[in-house]
Parts: sequence; C-alpha cells; structure tokens
Amino acid sequence: MDIGTSDKRLSLMEIEQMEVERIEADEKEQEIPAETQHADLDTPLLKVPIVLFGTPLGLLSQSSLYSNIRKWRDDGWVGMAAQMGNWGFWGLGLASLFILGCLYLAKIIRYNWAVRQEWYDPVRSNFMFAPIIAVLLAILGTPKEVENLIAMEAAWWTCVVAYSSLALPLYQSWLRKEHRTLQHGNPTHQIAVVSNFLLALVGFNLGYTDVPFAFLSIGLVFQTTVFISLFTSTRRGPKDDGPDLENADVEAPEVCFPCISKPSSVRIMPDDQLNPTMFLFVAPPSVCSLAVSGMLGTFDNYLSRGALSLALFLYAMQVISPRVFAFLVFTPSWWAYTFPVTAAATASVAFARARPSTDVPDVIAVTLTIFSTLCVLVVFFRTLYSLVRCEYLKCDTLLKVPQRNPY
Repeated sequence: MDIGTSDKRLSLMEIEQMEVERIEADEKEQEIPAETQHADLDTPLLKVPIVLFGTPLGLLSQSSLYSNIRKWRDDGWVGMAAQMGNWGFWGLGLASLFILGCLYLAKIIRYNWAVRQEWYDPVRSNFMFAPIIAVLLAILGTPKEVENLIAMEAAWWTCVVAYSSLALPLYQSWLRKEHRTLQHGNPTHQIAVVSNFLLALVGFNLGYTDVPFAFLSIGLVFQTTVFISLFTSTRRGPKDDGPDLENADVEAPEVCFPCISKPSSVRIMPDDQLNPTMFLFVAPPSVCSLAVSGMLGTFDNYLSRGALSLALFLYAMQVISPRVFAFLVFTPSWWAYTFPVTAAATASVAFARARPSTDVPDVIAVTLTIFSTLCVLVVFFRTLYSLVRCEYLKCDTLLKVPQRNPY
C-alpha cells in the first residue's frame, strides 16, 4: 500500500515539475526583444501599426460599391453621382494605400523587430491581410475608363502569392498552437478568411476558374469553422453578469474573445477597440455571395441569396446592439465599421441588379448604400480631424508587451 502511494506521489510530482518547466519555457519565449527595451516608441515609423491599413480598406471598398452602382444605374443623375463616387473614393483609397505602404515598408526595413511583434500578436496578425484586401478592392473598384486587364491580372497574381505566404503559417498556428487555436479566437480572424472570397471574386471577374474556385472552397471551409468557433464559445468578460465561479466547484467557462477576458499569455484589448471589429461578422457572407455569383454568372441563385440573407441578419443583429456604439474615444479601429457595411451594400446592389422587377431589393440596396457612404465619410473626416490635432498616431504600446512566437 505504501509503495503504491509513493509511486502515485512521485508521478504527481513529476507532472508538477513538467508543468513548471512548461511555464518557464513559455515565459522565456515571451521575453521582450532587446531592441524593444532600448527603442524610442515616439519614433514616427513606430507609430504606424498595421491596423492603419483599415483606411484604404474602407475607401476602396466604397469605390467598388460605386463601380457596381454604375453597372446598375449608369444614366441620369444616379450614374453621374456613381461615377464621381467611383473616381473619388478610388483616388483617395489608392493615395492612402500608397502612403501607408511606403511607410510600412520603411518600418519593415528599419524596425523589423516591431513588425515581428505585430505578426506574433493574435489580433494584429490578422490585419496583415489588410493590404492584400485593399489591392483586391482597388482592382474591383477600378473605373471602367482606365481598366487595364494586364495590370489587373498582375496585381491579382501578386495577391495570390502574398496571401498564400501569410495564410499557410497563420492557419497552421490555429491548428497546432494551444494559445492560438480558434477556441481563443477573436472577430479579426475573419479578415484572414474573407481574403479567400475576394481572391475568388476577382479571379472569376478576370476570367479564371480553377484557382478562384480553390480559394472559394478554402474560404467556405475556414469561414464555417471560424464562425462556429466564435459563436459556440462562451464570452465572459470582467464586466459580465453571471454566477460567482470563484468558490464554486465547477470549471470556469472557455473564453471566446481573449482580448477582453484576460486569458493567460494574451494581451488585453479594450472594448472600445474591439467593438467595431464585431461588424466583421457581416463581411465574409457578403463577399461570399458576390464570389458565388461571379462563379455562376448571376446573383439569382440559392447560395448567393442565402449568404446575403445571413449577412443582412448579422448586420441587423450588430446595429441593434447598444454596445456597438457605446464609446466616444476615436481610434483607428473605427475603420472596421466601413468595410463590412460596404460589402453588404455591394452585395445588395448585385441582388437588385439580378431582380430588376422587384422593389424590395432596390430599397435595401439604396438604404445600405446611403448608410455605408455616410459611415465612411464620418470616419474619414474624423480621421482627418485627429490627424490635424496630432491625436491619430500614438505610441504603440503593443511593442512593450511580451509576445510568444506562434509559428
């Protein structure tokens, strides 16, 4: 009896020692790089995080919307307004994409350790796909007066290579790394997934079939996985009401959005920065409906209409939530509102084009177009106001937070 008890105690001690070694290894892996400890965070290039690419994302998505409106109504004052919107937002989007691209490229060359910190972060790593999405939206929103098939194909193939280079290690970390699994997911994961649908949409528009269909298939599988993972996990933050589990003899629930609920080894992201990203639920089904219509040649099919219906339902679910707009502090994360609402408006316009004899799709398309345009304009002018007051680019505190390499 004593020998059995001794063996049991020894095995428990071994398990405890293994756990201590694992924790120490994690802490060592999360050490702040030496460059960070001596860096001046007030340096201009270090104030350019990857999330700023949400600006060209929102502007170029508007140009894509007005490009679709020109195909729907290209006569009278509607056609003239759509042409002005198409050219205006396309020019602003390209300008912002070029400026931010040059700044971030300089940051990669001069402060590559800071870019690695962003790539290791569970939220910022998803925004690495934002420049690719912006280029794809620029292709979709190109005014028909300046369309160049060769340039558009070259840009698309460049996006295919860049996306594949980023997606493979990121998706692999979702499957293999305990602290980066989708069980600990956040809404920004959908930025990485929606790129598949945009690549498929642009590819179908350019006349390709096999490669776009492959991206459409990948997008459907991973979007379903991400969507179910986010919705089936239990979100319980520090402000949520619920039973006191501290002294209860039950296991604490899993956390859906770790950036709010303080899991181990993951940084905290304030509610006022995460709330706008909740609208990202609307983007994948909206773009998916457009990609399927591009594959089949018409929006009048069950899968496109079903995806649009899901997008509109999620849209309404986000709008009626009082917490979505329950903050006053302006941050670059406000641009997360723009792309999803514009994607839903673009899909609605495509549906209205496929149903010219029905009034309801027209009403939905016009309503969502007006709302998305107002949303982009408000965020755009609020951004300009913050830039003039030197309040937009702030010290990036993420660089002082230990990050573990998930790849």
